[in-house]
Amino acid sequence: MIPITRVSLPARAQRSLVLRTANLRRVPRTQQARIARSRWHGAVELRADLLVVLDTMAHGRRCCNYCSDCLGTTVDHYCPISEAPLSTFEWTNHLLACSRCNSHAKRSLFPRHEYGNPLIIDPTTEDPWEHMRLTPSTGEYVAMTPKGQTTIDLLLDTDLLARGRRAAWLDATDLIIGHHRAALSGYSQGALMYQYRLMQRPNLDAFYAMLRWSEASTAALLFESECLKALTEMRALYRSWLSLDFSLDAN
Repeated sequence: MIPITRVSLPARAQRSLVLRTANLRRVPRTQQARIARSRWHGAVELRADLLVVLDTMAHGRRCCNYCSDCLGTTVDHYCPISEAPLSTFEWTNHLLACSRCNSHAKRSLFPRHEYGNPLIIDPTTEDPWEHMRLTPSTGEYVAMTPKGQTTIDLLLDTDLLARGRRAAWLDATDLIIGHHRAALSGYSQGALMYQYRLMQRPNLDAFYAMLRWSEASTAALLFESECLKALTEMRALYRSWLSLDFSLDAN
């Protein structure tokens, strides 16, 4: 999972969301979830507009905001309609999800802490790194917080996903080294090709983890020396590729 920068909607889509929310408020509370679900399924054009914008926010080849592995094909409600029907048409409640995460893993589940706080990471409002760490040798996530553990258990803890993240780490190592060499030699076209190959891959959460781990005190144990040198020297550039605008101080 990677931090996602939420962008603004076109005025038409935003007006449609506001109007639909206002109309839902007029529905009796006991009927809101049923009506909201029906109206959401009927809003075909609006959902298509939202997918276009969510596509611009996604990393890789339109990868799922949760697993970063599969193609994002659906608009997911971070907080399910059954939990918060009045958030059905709230832009901040929409994420891009693959069919596995949306329909088979997360579904309408929305675990909460005993005090009511959500226990699933929202990558548009918080940094997943604060809640979990990717283990390079296995591709598995290790939880740092209860929210991280719940997110792993619900969405990220499968052997196939772990294998994909592990492979992505190894592939990214070669691509980062290749990019660095091309950039240093002045071969700008070659550098752009390496950038394209890296950024069009699924599992870019591995690349994000590499950026974070490269600042850790144990970095020399996790990376080939040439890869670590590239990550260190090109950190600002690599951060910009993922639209990261916050400090990457590793803990």
